[in-house]
Amino acid sequence: MTEVKGFYELKGDTIWFKNVELSRNESSYYEYAIIKHSKYQNEKIIRDLIRYKNHNDTSGHVLFITKNKLNQ
Repeated sequence: MTEVKGFYELKGDTIWFKNVELSRNESSYYEYAIIKHSKYQNEKIIRDLIRYKNHNDTSGHVLFITKNKLNQ
């Protein structure tokens, strides 16, 4: 488990991570992320959050944004 602290700025479908403080075991972080419609056919996954280390990162790291039914 790792922890990275900082702030973010949302511009359209892009999240820019700002003023990042790395924990002592971390040497890098994701600079930004893009929110896209999911390419996966799963009713619980409503969007994909794709994190990128920098502009040279062409593959990114996908996290799923899911919907729960706790507050209806």
